[in-house]
Amino acid sequence: MRSALLAICGLLAAVPVAHAGEYTVYACRADDGARNNSWRASNSSGHLAAYPDGCSSGGGGLVARAGVEPPGSFAPAFASATWRFDAPAGSSVSQVALSGRLYRAPGARWGVGLSDQSGNYLLGGISGDAMAWESGGYAGLVAPASTTLYFGVLCADGSGCPTTSTGQSAWGYARARADLYGVRVRVSEAAGPSIGSVRGSLVGGSWVGGTASIGFDAGDPVGVARQSLAVSEVSRSDPKACDYTLPAPCPTSTGTDYGIDTRSIPDGAQAVSLAATDTAGNSSTWSGTAYVDNNAPGAPSQPTLQGRPASEWRATNGFTLSYDNPSRSGGAPLNSHDVQVCPTDPSGTVDPAACTLESRPAAPGTDTVSLPRPGRFRVRVRVNDSLYAGAWSPWSEMLRFDDAVPAAPSAAFPAAWVNAASAGGGLFLSVSAAKAPVSGIRSFVVTGLPEGERTIEAASPGSALVPFTLFPEGPSSITVRAVSGSGLATDPAQALSGTVRKDTVAPGLAVTGAPEPGATVAREVTLTAIGSDQVSGMAPAPADRPVTDGAFISFLAPGSAPTRFRGPDGRMTPGEGARSFAITATDVAGNESPATRVSYTQDTRVPTGGLLPVPAESPSAIRFSVSESCAGRAAVEISTAPGEWEELPTTLADGVASSRVPATVWDSETPYTLRAAITDCAGNQAVLDRWAAGPLQGEPIGQLTPPRRTATSARAELGKPGRGARASSATRTVSGTVRTADGKPLAGARVLIETQPRASGQQWRTLAEETTSRTGYVSHAVTSTHSELLRIAVVRTDLIAPSFSNVLRTTVKAASSISARPARLRNGRRVTLSGRLRGGFVPNRFEVSLFGQAPGSRRWVPVRTPVPVSRSGSWKASYRFTRTRVRSRYRFRLRIPGRPDYPFSAGYSPVRTVTVLP
Repeated sequence: MRSALLAICGLLAAVPVAHAGEYTVYACRADDGARNNSWRASNSSGHLAAYPDGCSSGGGGLVARAGVEPPGSFAPAFASATWRFDAPAGSSVSQVALSGRLYRAPGARWGVGLSDQSGNYLLGGISGDAMAWESGGYAGLVAPASTTLYFGVLCADGSGCPTTSTGQSAWGYARARADLYGVRVRVSEAAGPSIGSVRGSLVGGSWVGGTASIGFDAGDPVGVARQSLAVSEVSRSDPKACDYTLPAPCPTSTGTDYGIDTRSIPDGAQAVSLAATDTAGNSSTWSGTAYVDNNAPGAPSQPTLQGRPASEWRATNGFTLSYDNPSRSGGAPLNSHDVQVCPTDPSGTVDPAACTLESRPAAPGTDTVSLPRPGRFRVRVRVNDSLYAGAWSPWSEMLRFDDAVPAAPSAAFPAAWVNAASAGGGLFLSVSAAKAPVSGIRSFVVTGLPEGERTIEAASPGSALVPFTLFPEGPSSITVRAVSGSGLATDPAQALSGTVRKDTVAPGLAVTGAPEPGATVAREVTLTAIGSDQVSGMAPAPADRPVTDGAFISFLAPGSAPTRFRGPDGRMTPGEGARSFAITATDVAGNESPATRVSYTQDTRVPTGGLLPVPAESPSAIRFSVSESCAGRAAVEISTAPGEWEELPTTLADGVASSRVPATVWDSETPYTLRAAITDCAGNQAVLDRWAAGPLQGEPIGQLTPPRRTATSARAELGKPGRGARASSATRTVSGTVRTADGKPLAGARVLIETQPRASGQQWRTLAEETTSRTGYVSHAVTSTHSELLRIAVVRTDLIAPSFSNVLRTTVKAASSISARPARLRNGRRVTLSGRLRGGFVPNRFEVSLFGQAPGSRRWVPVRTPVPVSRSGSWKASYRFTRTRVRSRYRFRLRIPGRPDYPFSAGYSPVRTVTVLP
């Protein structure tokens, strides 16, 4: 028994591991559920038994044994009790791993163990020797190409095998026994599953979109473990429910159907792969093609009209448009297209309710369209594939079709002559909107003009203006035809006819009897005007018609209505006064000649007037009134001795001749008389020697005597500066009193406040003009910016004698600005001091002095003298420090001297400090 066990162990050690294309079937304790669905019990004699004794831990497992019978009992030869495992068709067992025990009592030949379909023992064997073997673990066995396995006992003795008890309870008293605790059978199979019944719209050969179906069946003797599908980047897997306690753990035939959302798959032809995997891991595949399209075609480009521009109307109903089809990145090919034709209003707005739609095969990229009727239309297209209608293209440009011939136009031929004033207009042509074709009126063809036939473009819908400038002078007969927007013209037999009379040449005009322009004449003037015209003529209007209905002569004075004379001539005697006329001739057509302008004055009367009363405020003034609208010259004359007359300077304005009694006469109080010699513009002369107004009006002027002037005197005073002000430049008040010779205050007298700089060569000038109060008092505030003299001067008048007050004096000290650069420097360096004198009046070659004060000293010493000053008052001086050993502060100032030609007293600038470092 020991040798038999060693042989078994050596056999088990040589078992190889499992390979791909295999699977394992589990039974009893090898299965987690302690199940047995793969081994079947059988016995060929009642003396032998095969039965399960519990597969769970502690059970006997699958038992095959000899019976325990009374003495003398035998099992027939070749009787057996076994547990059988059958591999599925087309497969074989390659390996077995089992746990169990084997027993055989010595004596009769028993076959105990694991054998295959050929009777070859993989474990155990046939012998009459005793054997006892047990393995709690799993022993691996190689079973090459085994299709059926048997585990159990076999009576191999030709004379039968005894079935009496052995007396050994450990083996159940049986003379032969095989217990299978647990087993793992490795099944090998190389063929893949079969795939069939492939079905569904996804692989139907047509283009699909949205959710498409696909399904297939698979079969395999060992079972189908999984079905799967792959389309582009989409995959599906369908694992099957498998029970590995069965010889064929998975379903041997199965089918699966899928619903695939093709929107997750790119458009176009896509490879489809179907796969099935059997229990052993062998796979089979099926390949096909899916045609996917989930996107409608895009919009074509805007249809473009071929031939004439779309903006033009056409009389032929056929419009060829081209467009570019959209690009396709996969998806179904384009197989049709739709053409939509819609009417529009003039602005191009489509009327969707009146559209037509036509479907056409293929997608050629060009279409010829016939419009349903005359009018404006727009077209768009879309291209389609087998699944979807595409997007509409943009609307084409407007298509215009009109085959209607326009009716005859209408025109308002002028009944009157076209003259220069109306020649800028024209003959208005029109076709009413009701009669106009849908394309409107593009132009009008006019015949009968000097150039022959002329096309006039319509300026506004249905109308145009034939400029009168195209017509010759005189009458013109013309015909007019309208042309539609599509180029069709009115039938010549229906053309409009009419006549236009034109005269734009102004008539001639001759005027006689007029004085020189602007002349003043002392004779009676008669003006005569005669007009002439060679086209419309100078015929007068009928007597019962207004004068302007014919030719006429017109005299127009400013601010007055014109005076008109019928026919070619007119005569007028205007009379006295200033006269101005614009004389014109107007012909029958209404053309007006250039105006002949006449301007003159007719004056046959002599001037009148006289001396006006003497003004109380200015009795030396002489004023004569002159009643003459155009007094050419006036001369006022004075006489101080009989028969001796002296002409005085005279001005003439606003009907008054003015002059003044000479000072020699007025001051000497000499008696005098006056007259005025007046000559008007027409040459009429008069001597005015009488009073024109007052108590002596109309009387001779007689002798006049100048009054005596009042003598005056003035006294001036200078007020003190205001509190806190500097005396040299403060504002002060110049005041004074003006009195007559007898000491009475003189009220209302004009006085001048005069000033003179206190420097040689200066003149008096007026600072202000004031008027004395009723007490004779006068005052004026003066701000002195330099030393000056002040006085009050009484102004001389016809009644007041001049006088001057005493002279007042102010004194202002000279001053200057001063700056130092740099204000901080080291010993050995140079400081520059500069500034400008204030107040002006700097004399030529003026000089100043620069003084300095050393640290700790109160004494000012000259530093630079003299320092020249420019005429603008600027000065500059420099000083170099050489002996400063410690930090020191030096002070500087400028001294300005006084001079007779400099209106300032001596003065100083401010002090400027300079810091010097060693």
